[in-house]
Amino acid sequence: MRNNNLQFTDNNLKISVRELIERVLKTGDLKGGFVSPKRALEGTYGHQAVQRQRDESYRREVHVSHLVDEESLGLTLEVRGRIDGVFKTDDLFTIEEIKTTYKELADIELDEEGLHFAQAKTYAFLFAENFKQQEIAVHLTYYQIKKRETRVFARSFTFAELERFFKKIVETYLESIRELYEWQEIRNKSIRHLPFPYPSYRKGQQQFIDEVSGAIKDGINLFAQAPTGLGKTMSVLYPSIKALEQEYCTKVFYLTARTTTREAPEQALDEMRKQGLRLKSIVITAKEKTCLQKEMLCNPETCEYLFNYFGKISAAVRDIYAYDHFNRDIIDSCAREFKVCPFELSLDLSVLSDCIICDYNYFFDPQIQLVRYESEIRQPYVYLVDEAHNLVERSRGMYSANLDKQHFLACKRLVDKKTFPELHQCLTTLDKTLLDLRKNGFESEKNETASKDIPEELIDYLTDFLDPAETLLSVREPFPFRDALLELYYQVSFFLKIATLMKRSDAYARMMTRHGSDLRIKLSCLDASKMLREKTEKGLTTVFFSATLSPSDYFFDLLGGGRLDRTVQLPSPFPVDNRCLCLVDNISTRYRDRARTYDQIADYLSVYSHFKKGNYLIFFPSYQYMEEVFVRYQKLVSGITLIKQESRMREDEREAFIDEFVEGRKQSLVGFVVMGGIFGESIDLPGERLNGAAIIGVGLPQINLERNLIRHYHDELSGNGFHYAYTYPGMNKVLQAAGRLIRSDTDKGSLLLIDDRFGNALYRRLYPQDWSQLNIIRDSKSLSVVLDQFWDPRGR
Repeated sequence: MRNNNLQFTDNNLKISVRELIERVLKTGDLKGGFVSPKRALEGTYGHQAVQRQRDESYRREVHVSHLVDEESLGLTLEVRGRIDGVFKTDDLFTIEEIKTTYKELADIELDEEGLHFAQAKTYAFLFAENFKQQEIAVHLTYYQIKKRETRVFARSFTFAELERFFKKIVETYLESIRELYEWQEIRNKSIRHLPFPYPSYRKGQQQFIDEVSGAIKDGINLFAQAPTGLGKTMSVLYPSIKALEQEYCTKVFYLTARTTTREAPEQALDEMRKQGLRLKSIVITAKEKTCLQKEMLCNPETCEYLFNYFGKISAAVRDIYAYDHFNRDIIDSCAREFKVCPFELSLDLSVLSDCIICDYNYFFDPQIQLVRYESEIRQPYVYLVDEAHNLVERSRGMYSANLDKQHFLACKRLVDKKTFPELHQCLTTLDKTLLDLRKNGFESEKNETASKDIPEELIDYLTDFLDPAETLLSVREPFPFRDALLELYYQVSFFLKIATLMKRSDAYARMMTRHGSDLRIKLSCLDASKMLREKTEKGLTTVFFSATLSPSDYFFDLLGGGRLDRTVQLPSPFPVDNRCLCLVDNISTRYRDRARTYDQIADYLSVYSHFKKGNYLIFFPSYQYMEEVFVRYQKLVSGITLIKQESRMREDEREAFIDEFVEGRKQSLVGFVVMGGIFGESIDLPGERLNGAAIIGVGLPQINLERNLIRHYHDELSGNGFHYAYTYPGMNKVLQAAGRLIRSDTDKGSLLLIDDRFGNALYRRLYPQDWSQLNIIRDSKSLSVVLDQFWDPRGR
């Protein structure tokens, strides 16, 4: 059993000749390393070159197919494909299978058990069966790409011989999918009888489930603001899994912004499994994190997990298929036992899985996307995009590209001029071109600039670089600067790809920044909505959901909403009275005013953290602001444990920071953190682990050239430039920070906002629906009164 991307809809299964043969017969190493993007094009040219050599009786690209009725499984298998060429000599038809190669033709021997000859024999059977031939000849023709020469291996077969061969191949294949077919019956039966896994629905949860179900049935996208505590994960997964059995979709992808949020869908699936669900699911982890070698060198000559991968993978998959959920530990264990690459094993298992949990990148990022799920036609897939508010910024980064002058200079110094003259010349030309841009591409003393075009000269030189780089990288023998050249090659290739997009779109700008002797050129994507839309249109339904998908028009626009797509805002399931919402609206935290506010804010915070012994998070717009207030606050309080976020904290340091927030502390704990940072979202501190959160400022992103380009772009488009570039992203950080408080319907906590802008009409329109009970604070005494009324004195 191997990676079969199968769904037995209408009991009709289709497979190409090449795919059939590879799944049954493929063995050998999994080859990593470089493959020239020109290889496919060269293969096409090679096929055409051979076909042009044939006479007028030669028929090209002959379509053939054959139906196999498999009564034991109750399905029909259609094997189909296109023969490269067919010709007739005397009364005997010959089918020709053409393969292109870089190998010397004299070194090629006919492997009668190999994939190439098996493909040719399968085509021969299909042709003989379609056209009632009792005997047929097979030509397996190899075309040497560089020398433009051919070598032909010829054999003849009777129909009976070919039929025996074909039946054996098909029987092996059908046996390999029998378990999958039986599994799908088990899965569907379990889904058919699957109840909602909890005794009752939370407030708004039934509505959310109905909205997701309706979007899938209608084949449209849904944009949902679903507050914390509603049960978002279950609300999107439950109807999506039901849709599998109802045959609206064939796969469910749960896409996350970060590794830590993958636990939620795993837990939701576990809850449904407790109710009888049988479902194959997998978590895909980055290759770098799963590699079992000390150093990740993807070469079958040095990696035992790539050596004969295709000869070992079937046994590995058969063994691991007993599990319903393929998590990292299970995959690692199987990979070690069968000596197969764990990352590639996870990709093969994903094709067998009903639900795939992975990072955004594997679907949206053009450099990392899972190629096996790319299709020119719409596929019946459902994509569930968790924390979708993150995708606006992430997608801009995915569709932006950088080049650094220092990388070209460094690579040039590694390349010997005499041994690789063409490559050295290309690198020298590019280094000089970038040097000229660094010296002459800026106004006076400015170190950054922007434009809507790219120098054509630069594009030409980058394109010239690719050819000698590809030639050298295609050589199997190692050379000292291979890694440096490979990295530079991929950077240049992607830069040119984005440059092509930039020529067709106004949603791009070229930025240049110089630091000392270095120069960076960035093709900055200002709006990735069109690209996101193109991706989601390839699936059935995409559900974008988050607790902070507001304002809905902003996210609908920037995440690629279409004319028929829907938005929904769901109510908070938590009692409004459980939150004390306070706004200090007479302090400006604008950059120019901050120095005057340090003492005032420290005073407010000292009062705020006094009324209830517990745990508090204080969010600031910058490290500098946080440090200034921290020093002053420290002098005003006693008997309180203080901790502070540091820049570039390691993962263990982050975990240690969060672990400080425990219930029943002897002293109050106050943590000073930066808004929009690692503690601003995706941390869960329920119950008494967090009693209050204070948010200083409206979270505006730092003013810079790129933000202003985004502002100008949206001003031209809709007149909402400042809000799209600054206001809405800032308020999203505020709402995410506020969302750390009140994680269940029994939680109580106080939320303190400090900034005069929070009180104006614009920001009030951005408040969540449950922020209706707002206390206006003008001095620390009034804050004391409000908090005293909120916190029961007996609870101090």
